[in-house]
Order: sequence, then structure tokens, then C-alpha cells
Amino acid sequence: MAALQFAEATKILIGARDACMPGMHFFNAWDNLHLQISVARRSSCSVCGERRFPHLEGKRRTGSRTLCGRTAIQLHRREVNDAFIDEQAARAGGQIRRRSPAHLEVAYTVDARDFVLTFFRDGRVVVDGTSDEREAKRILAEVVGY
Repeated sequence: MAALQFAEATKILIGARDACMPGMHFFNAWDNLHLQISVARRSSCSVCGERRFPHLEGKRRTGSRTLCGRTAIQLHRREVNDAFIDEQAARAGGQIRRRSPAHLEVAYTVDARDFVLTFFRDGRVVVDGTSDEREAKRILAEVVGY
């Protein structure tokens, strides 16, 4: 592996990109598996063809994500300001468990069930205690009013 990586890096450093192996490579030495995956640019792709990066620029945040290995849903607020965490701390009807400049963690009990909501400065909210997106949105609306 190291020899292959060294050779490919050297080709890039000396400007011999045309000599580089094409695509992306996946190696699993234990199972003797090697996959080559094409990563060629497509002119019709908004990212690789048109060079637009809305997700990296924070312009296209999607509504929710299920967090792997946890019973939690991550939601995104559409509009966020610098006082987001301070506003949530002031609204907190639950018990503030942890607070830092970057996030606020508050414990709530809703319908006799315990949840922990973690608010992040960039507008993300993790609702811990459910893996159902609709329930997470309902809990968020109930405890903070949106």
C-alpha cells in the first residue's frame, strides 16, 4: 500500500498526472479485494461539471439526518443568527445539562418520555431519544416553539 501511495504522490508532485492510476481505488488486503471506481467529471453535474458547491457554502442544508448508532435525529433551522444558542438557553424550559460557546444541551420530558436536545451555533439541533423524523420535529416545535 505504502509503495503504491508513494508512487502516485510522486507522479503528482513531478507533474506527471497523466501517469496516475485513473479513478478511485479501494483495497482490502485481508480479503484480497481491489475495486477501481470511476470518478470522471460529468458536464451535467452541478458540482463537478458546473463547479457549484451549495452544501459546502451552507446554502443547501437539508431538513434532517438520522444519526448512525444513536436514537437521534439531526434537524436544521433555515435561518440562524449569532444569538441562536443564547435564545435557546433563554427559552429552555428543560434542564440545561451542558453549555459551551458552540452548543447547548438541554434535557426535556415530553409525553412522559425523556429527550435531550442539543442546539448548535450553526442552527443544527439534535433530538436524542427518537429515530422518527416527524416525532423529532414535533418535539422541537413543542419545546421551543418552531
